[in-house]
Amino acid sequence: MKRLLFSFVSIVILLGSIMMLSQKLAKAEDQLNLPDQSVDEASKLFASERIKLAQALIEQRIDLMHQSFTNKDKQPEKKIMQSETIKEVNKNSDEKQDTFVMMETEKGSFKIKLYMKDAPITAGNFLDLVKRKFYNGLTFHRIISGFVVQGGCPKGNGTGGFIDPDTGKERRIQHENNPKLKHNKAGILAMARTSDPNSASSQFFIDLAALPSLDAGGVDPYGYAVFGEIVEGMDVVEKIVKENVPPYPGSDGTANPVKIVSARVID
Repeated sequence: MKRLLFSFVSIVILLGSIMMLSQKLAKAEDQLNLPDQSVDEASKLFASERIKLAQALIEQRIDLMHQSFTNKDKQPEKKIMQSETIKEVNKNSDEKQDTFVMMETEKGSFKIKLYMKDAPITAGNFLDLVKRKFYNGLTFHRIISGFVVQGGCPKGNGTGGFIDPDTGKERRIQHENNPKLKHNKAGILAMARTSDPNSASSQFFIDLAALPSLDAGGVDPYGYAVFGEIVEGMDVVEKIVKENVPPYPGSDGTANPVKIVSARVID
């Protein structure tokens, strides 16, 4: 009887360990949340130990994701940007085709061009957060050489977003897919999100190379919404990548996160 009880307890502990490993893997993916079909591409970027772990847990994660997608009662409440905000963005884009933002970091500054006409909702959301000084003091928490640099999380770990002071809830914008905008070169800016296409909030990422797999129909049917590009200072982004210190081998996190000193609109 004792042996049977011991076996039962061992199985429970093993299942608990597997669940913990699965949660760590999901958290490491942050809000970019590339689906499982991208394991082959990701294997070029991560250590072999992590890939083995992903393969061991892939079936369990698919089941969990399927349950979360089909159970509408458990879906988190999502807030779409109000129509008057979108109208204001469209009005501004009619007045000025190009809008530029200067982002100053601890490693230097780079200049961003926002696609106000081609991505008014997504670029408008980013512009609004810049004007609110939301990004000031935040960090780039995810750095993958040859892939992306990600930042804009108020928690600094990829799990946070902008809390609208008017509602007390996280703002989540409607997904915007303009076929004209592609992940076709280094310096492209796009929104990070979960597997829900309408879950982007404040986190964004910078492409470090042409990444067509992130366009609609690639690793995700909706693609990751492009809203701007770096037009000056890409060398600063490359410096951030070069000087990054991972907390452990194969990690896509950083032990020395680079702070965004300020982000401001410029002429």
